Amino acid sequence: METIKNLSTKLEKYPLLVGVCISMAISSLFFLIGINIKGFGVNLNVDKATFLEIFSHNSLGSLLLIMSVFTFGSITSLIVVGNFLFFGVKIRALISGFDIELLFQKVIAHGIIEIPSIILAASFGYYLLSLKILKKPVKIDKKFWFLFFRVIIVCLLLNALAAFVEAKVGMEY
Repeated sequence: METIKNLSTKLEKYPLLVGVCISMAISSLFFLIGINIKGFGVNLNVDKATFLEIFSHNSLGSLLLIMSVFTFGSITSLIVVGNFLFFGVKIRALISGFDIELLFQKVIAHGIIEIPSIILAASFGYYLLSLKILKKPVKIDKKFWFLFFRVIIVCLLLNALAAFVEAKVGMEY
């Protein structure tokens, strides 16, 4: 019981954690749905993308998730549902059609870095909704903007690292 009280206290103190919980729940649910969808193949014959192309693509996605905070998470939900449903389908197709080594090279190597960036960006996308859930005043103040820019910086750094790994490892095969 003490653990639940501690978690409740943390959630009250850090509303972004509520966003993390929402993001993790939605992404996990739709990943599991996607991984159970059969009958799709994966085209691995994609053009080699550069670091800048990968970084730009991933960063645009992160910025869309972050900026959707002003929709109280509604756009965030649509993006997270679509991405993780597709991710689940892609993993299923890779597992059933190819070997685990290829799965590691094409997805897992950079996904370990990219997925936390998506979750963090989505968590901020739910920030204003989290304040509402916690019955706190919804204010766009100095604290909001400080957190906004910190999330952007962290996501961009994670996206840069993920893009580097994807360009060097994922595109090699």
